[in-house]
Amino acid sequence: LRNPIGTLLFAAAALTNDRVRSDPARLDKVTSTIRSNAERLSWLVDNLQRLARLGDPLDVPSQQHIELEALAAEVARQLEEMAAARGVSIRIGRDLPTLFGDPAHLELILLNLVSNAIKYSDSEKPECFVEIAVCGDTSAEDVCTVCIRDNGLGIADADQPAVFDRFFRAHSHLDQELGNSGSGLGLAIAVECVKALGGSIRCESAVGHGTTFFVTLPRREPQSPARANAAAS
Repeated sequence: LRNPIGTLLFAAAALTNDRVRSDPARLDKVTSTIRSNAERLSWLVDNLQRLARLGDPLDVPSQQHIELEALAAEVARQLEEMAAARGVSIRIGRDLPTLFGDPAHLELILLNLVSNAIKYSDSEKPECFVEIAVCGDTSAEDVCTVCIRDNGLGIADADQPAVFDRFFRAHSHLDQELGNSGSGLGLAIAVECVKALGGSIRCESAVGHGTTFFVTLPRREPQSPARANAAAS
């Protein structure tokens, strides 16, 4: 929060300088700086609000059956401009299953994981992609593992244990080179959403090869004790 606020204060002070106000190029640069940092501050506050609300007992999720293929297509639509700007193709696997849970939580998981994959794509590769698909044991009736896989920069072994920690960013040193910015909250939010859905998440990555996130989620509505006893009788 301090970084964009500090930049905004500096830029606001520059607007009182007569030389800046009389120079269209410098004035345009200062106003652009104000706009971009205000947008970043707004984005950061939105993410903090999402993270806070995930732990709110009054924020009751909408439990329903979710067509994963339709939801993945919606996430791809929302991120298509970002992906096109980086030359990344978003692939959606075939025969994606129906899951059970809160679609808003699942959408937020996919948005964070796919957008991260786009941000850290490897421009040196002839074809960059991120894929949403089912992996592992597809015969299980109670759970399903969804993979979000990319062929991007990858994450160093030393950084992998901390990737889900709040405010940790493995590639912050590449921000200027890649044109990225962030708060390090995206994966932490994804973890909280996975927990809310009764699932689990893990990461495998290799520098120069890419990253895969494995999200295991329930496929069916959990039975209450009363319903389970009735079914057994």
